[in-house]
Amino acid sequence: MKFVKAQPLISFFILAYGIFWALWIPLIPYLQNLATFEIPTWSIPLALLGIYAPTFAAIIVTAISEGRAGLQKLFAPLFDWKLSFKWYLVAIFLPLSLAVIALLIHLGMLGELNQDTSFAWLSSVPIFLASIPIMLLVKLPLGPMAEELGWRGYALPRLQRKMSALNASLILGLLWGLWHLPAFWVPGAALGLEVTPSFFEIAKYVFNVTGVTIIFTWIYNNTRGSLIIDFLFHAAYNALPSLLFVSVDIFPELFTWVIWAFAILLIVIYGAENLAKEKVIKV
Repeated sequence: MKFVKAQPLISFFILAYGIFWALWIPLIPYLQNLATFEIPTWSIPLALLGIYAPTFAAIIVTAISEGRAGLQKLFAPLFDWKLSFKWYLVAIFLPLSLAVIALLIHLGMLGELNQDTSFAWLSSVPIFLASIPIMLLVKLPLGPMAEELGWRGYALPRLQRKMSALNASLILGLLWGLWHLPAFWVPGAALGLEVTPSFFEIAKYVFNVTGVTIIFTWIYNNTRGSLIIDFLFHAAYNALPSLLFVSVDIFPELFTWVIWAFAILLIVIYGAENLAKEKVIKV
């Protein structure tokens, strides 16, 4: 208890890692067919508990170190819906736009993807648009709702109290990426279905996540810390393969560099200190 009160941020990361790794490492042999849901029924609740580790960690540490008032403050951003409509559009369509840019560059360089690639979403715009809210609803309970209260709701503002928005993003991106480590040995959970875990593949994943984290921080700091927009952005990012009908694993390096190009553009335009038009109030 004393350590949690003295070092709440460190305690958060220890708990987030500890809960997830303690649950998922023993489950790795049983989750090999997770992508097709051919896994033991008893493993499902344990796997779900694991991915909610950042949320549990944020709640536990806040309750111990800040009490009821801290918990109310932690959950408050979940109810901040009154934002400019443009940020809802940014959250939903920015990941798709960046992926399409990477896809077009890939096509321009190689002329084609592969014979199995489907562009049905281009020929049926109504169906494509109707699929967006469906895919967002499918993805929301997993990564977004499981993690964002912890990474952005708890860790990000506390990191920004101590350093610039850019440095906070780099540290959070590294820690967020490495948090997924047990999932790298579960096909389709973090890396692609056909990707064999290696130092190089893990480094690429963490590099990608760190670039995405800078964009997350830009969104967070420009929306008064709204977790609703973060939820939508995270869900839209996770839904990319389903929306595109093309796996981003086909052009992973290009997609990562497009993400980083956009992140660098944000740093140039908004500045590394705040990644926002206005100075971030560090409370």
